[in-house]
Amino acid sequence: MMTDTDNNTGYGNAGYGNAGDWNTGNWNTGKWNTGYGNAGDWNTGDYCTGFFNTKDCMAGAFNGPAFESAKDRQAFLDACPDWLSRPSPVTWVPVTDMTDAEKQANPDYKTTGGYLRRNDWAEEWRKAKATATPAQIQRVRDLPGYDAAVFTKITGLDLEDINAAHTDAIQAAFDRLDDENMTDFDKAALRNTMSRQMAQVEKLFGFEPHSFRRGC
Repeated sequence: MMTDTDNNTGYGNAGYGNAGDWNTGNWNTGKWNTGYGNAGDWNTGDYCTGFFNTKDCMAGAFNGPAFESAKDRQAFLDACPDWLSRPSPVTWVPVTDMTDAEKQANPDYKTTGGYLRRNDWAEEWRKAKATATPAQIQRVRDLPGYDAAVFTKITGLDLEDINAAHTDAIQAAFDRLDDENMTDFDKAALRNTMSRQMAQVEKLFGFEPHSFRRGC
């Protein structure tokens, strides 16, 4: 079972004196903060009641203006996809999985039955993003006041690169149509698949996929 240390009453904290969960900063009542004294979530700034802020004392999102009401604040939080809550600053390692070096560095394992290993925060965000679908990633980009630069500064993630991944895949499919060894039946099937992919890109990202057309 994961336990907490350093006067934390919350769970999964790497910081000190947190009542919230999954913080690497100190004295937070919110979650996933690397800053200090935050009641909001995902902040690197201090004393914020909002979300995804790098500046101090912010009551809105992405360093923007304060939420006009508690209802607006809750609506923002409700719009956040689940994958944003997956990064964990620590992992509970039971004694059976501890190395000799870890036992030497954490002698309390004899009474606690294990120890909390600090995770690489940037890697935790990369792993969280890998679990998300394109639609779930797009939900982040659709959050009110979304600022790509602020999000990247906090998480280390670039959500804009998802567009390139989809468009490159579609372009590769168009290139396959030039293969003289493909039968007419296979080309027709590929065109149908590409049509569905382009419709999905247009729905998710809001740009016209027709710019890919190569006379097929």
